[in-house]
Amino acid sequence: MEVIPVPVLEDNYSYLLVDGGSKTCGVVDPVTPSKVIEAAKERGVKITHVLTTHSHWDHAGGNEEIAKIFKEAGEELTVVGGKNDGIPACTLPVGQGDTIQIGGIEVAVLDVPCHTPGHVAFLASCGAETPVVFTGDTLFVGGCGNFNSGTPEQMHHALINVLGKLDDNTRVFVGHNYTEKNLRWALHVEPENPAVKAKLEETRKSNEEKVFISSTIGQEKQFNPFMRCVIPEIQQHFQTPGDEVATLLRVRRGKDEWGRSL
Repeated sequence: MEVIPVPVLEDNYSYLLVDGGSKTCGVVDPVTPSKVIEAAKERGVKITHVLTTHSHWDHAGGNEEIAKIFKEAGEELTVVGGKNDGIPACTLPVGQGDTIQIGGIEVAVLDVPCHTPGHVAFLASCGAETPVVFTGDTLFVGGCGNFNSGTPEQMHHALINVLGKLDDNTRVFVGHNYTEKNLRWALHVEPENPAVKAKLEETRKSNEEKVFISSTIGQEKQFNPFMRCVIPEIQQHFQTPGDEVATLLRVRRGKDEWGRSL
């Protein structure tokens, strides 16, 4: 199992999820179809699935185009998306507990509604290999997505009770590179946190060298203030002791206000 990031638009990521044995792959959020198709051709793999995390145009906006390209070529393509999110060109609506097979890779669907009503994440595993999760706009490196019409309770459930329960070694692949700004806020919240300092330094170097930035669930628990709403020190900082949901909401509002002041 291999994950190949494909930078698209200004700061988005699409991905190829490649099964080496069958030379097939799924593409995650292919908003610019030409780029993922070219990336697949370069690696000699066949696209069989589109995995759509949510309905926003910068993630699902390429679905109809890529479906049309495959239909005109007479090739099969399964377009997967959350059953409650109105995914364009969707041929396989999915929800919590559903699985998709891409060669030898099993992809489990995780319901994480908040950023959109039917947002899903995709957890991919292949035998004894380290699992990976594609989180769309729910979890970012060092941050999380806007709640939009969702609630802090929903985002808390997504981050803490769903994604936070995955194996700490699970590699995290996110929808946007907002990492440096996220970590600057994290440092504002926890100026003495060594994990934040180290990841921010790594991120700045990676951005300068145009190297892809990822993390793991375990690492996010060390430096992501949204996932750290369970930590008493974070709760004290936001004057919400013992209340994880209220803390998460304060972290979200605080970051939004801090971002507007830059």
